[in-house]
Amino acid sequence: MGTFNNNDIKLLKTAGIDADMDKEYSKDEINSMCTQITEFILNHSSKNGDIARLRNEYDNLIRLTNVK
Repeated sequence: MGTFNNNDIKLLKTAGIDADMDKEYSKDEINSMCTQITEFILNHSSKNGDIARLRNEYDNLIRLTNVK
């Protein structure tokens, strides 16, 4: 279903998600990652702009992992 590049792997690890660049992920695994990324972002403060900053930082990865 999907693979990740070095930057994607770095962002996923920052969000506490173990991922491997050489692994092909299933749709269910990708959907789970999207949920975990969203939770990671929402666990930050909106008052100091962390949510907006992280949303921008993870935007491309969120689009990649938001599989229907």
